[in-house]
Amino acid sequence: MDVYASLSIRKERIEPRQAWQNLIEAHFTRARRMADARFARARSWEEILAVHRRFVHDYNMQRHWAHESREDGCHSPAEVLGGQTGTMYPPSVLDRILFATRYTRHLARATVIYPKKSAVSQIICHAPKRVQRIRLLT
Repeated sequence: MDVYASLSIRKERIEPRQAWQNLIEAHFTRARRMADARFARARSWEEILAVHRRFVHDYNMQRHWAHESREDGCHSPAEVLGGQTGTMYPPSVLDRILFATRYTRHLARATVIYPKKSAVSQIICHAPKRVQRIRLLT
């Protein structure tokens, strides 16, 4: 099952070595660093919640460079979205769609899993001239 199709998401590929195609990552990093400084000064859970509320409000209400060239006068995310929200899926639907991504194991061709009766499984990777043993808690 394709997760993107199930959630009606259109995936856009960023070409290799073309980081400029996704400038939002740099933007979020900058915003996170500013928020981290405020979170560091918080001394209680209530202060942390207040900092978070202020951060979300400021982020949504302040002008963003990405919207500066708009001709409709909408320059903040709140103005651009106009109260629209994304699609809300019930937890049961998300559990069904995301189940395979949580429990799928990807193993190399030469990997064998030997389950034990205890809570520890052992993976033995057979590679030329060496054998690696990895213990996993299950």
